[in-house]
Amino acid sequence: CKESHGHVLNWLNFVLTQAVNMHVKGGFCSMEDMDKAMVQLGHLMVASGGVSTAWVGMVGGGSSEALFELATDITHGMPLAVGACVVNRWFGNGAFARALTSAMQAVYMSLFGWAWVRRLVRWFVGTSTAGMARAFDEKAAAAGSKEILMETVLDRMCVLEKKLPSIPERKRD
Repeated sequence: CKESHGHVLNWLNFVLTQAVNMHVKGGFCSMEDMDKAMVQLGHLMVASGGVSTAWVGMVGGGSSEALFELATDITHGMPLAVGACVVNRWFGNGAFARALTSAMQAVYMSLFGWAWVRRLVRWFVGTSTAGMARAFDEKAAAAGSKEILMETVLDRMCVLEKKLPSIPERKRD
């Protein structure tokens, strides 16, 4: 990043904060659950040495194709998931909210039934994951193999879990 690492970090913090707020305020998880998930994400990023090894190596099992398929599935489902969170936040989970979510699902299913939409999503995901795949392959080559790299990441995760335990549970009044 050309003198923009602070901007990138701020942007990532903004995106994560929005996702946290959407999930917690939408009632999908507690703040304590989110804290635990974020600690795990931090451990994964530190142990992996960054996003490329975390996503391609650990999430994709060392396969850029597996990461591509998983990212495509997530991208396909994201509009409906975000829409459901927004509906839940604004309207709760009563009859109107359920009807609105069902209508959104029907529109979503018809839209993603079109081949050109599926191709567009696959193109977008392919361009988004290609750089991560290249970076992962370079790290794997430097480590000796994908298996050695992934074993090293798992070892680091175990060390982090022992040295940096999650935040203790809050005491309830």
